[in-house]
Amino acid sequence: MSDDELLLSLADGLVEARGFRSFFAVSTDKSERLKHCFEPDAQREEKAVPRVLLFTRLSNDKNSKVNKLTQAETMTRLLRACPWATYDTAIAGANLELLSALARQANGFDLSAGRDLLEPDFAANLLSFS
Repeated sequence: MSDDELLLSLADGLVEARGFRSFFAVSTDKSERLKHCFEPDAQREEKAVPRVLLFTRLSNDKNSKVNKLTQAETMTRLLRACPWATYDTAIAGANLELLSALARQANGFDLSAGRDLLEPDFAANLLSFS
């Protein structure tokens, strides 16, 4: 949906996600300062109902590891990822309600991304579990 930001909204008890941008920006190596923009060939979804949340971190391990998170762990990760959600006390309650609904609706996973993630088709096979 997007490579940068998502807008989350609560509609009829379900959290919906919408991407802001229709293109992605990539660079071919670390020394390249300019990114190349491209639009995927696949049809872009306007909105989606998230069912899987993948919290990623890079590791220098050979193999990647995926661990399922509990609902409480998923909520904790969401709060860490969105600390601004509670800054404005006028809307903090609504933000927390939305994040809580997301933690209940989606299965959370921790991905410790190893070097095997760079192998052809590895990422596609990894994500096929959903």
